[in-house]
Amino acid sequence: MPLTSDIPYLPTLDISVGVLLYPITFLISDLLTEFYGKERAKFVVQVTVITSLMVMLLLYISIKLPAVHWSPISDIEFQKAFNVYGLGSLASIIAIYIGQLTDIIIFSWLKVKKGIINIYVGM
Repeated sequence: MPLTSDIPYLPTLDISVGVLLYPITFLISDLLTEFYGKERAKFVVQVTVITSLMVMLLLYISIKLPAVHWSPISDIEFQKAFNVYGLGSLASIIAIYIGQLTDIIIFSWLKVKKGIINIYVGM
């Protein structure tokens, strides 16, 4: 008999997919720092933030424009799917930027302090 969600006292966990992907971004920035150095890793993070801001701006503009008459979805449906939540989205991008830069700085500092050439292999 398969397990179902009707089991009493079994908690469910409803989370955003971003919560699952967020730790992976730190692993990627650590690997970038490991293989290409602190400055290049910072550059990649900066390009990512600029790209995110550009996408946010383009989505905002596209939501403000009316749909063509032959569009299969209405303006309201489009807005529900692609709405950018203003300050919340901007705050998230800024928080990720600060977090990534802090991670790169701490990772580089640990690498120098421990004197390890390849930190993942050396641990």
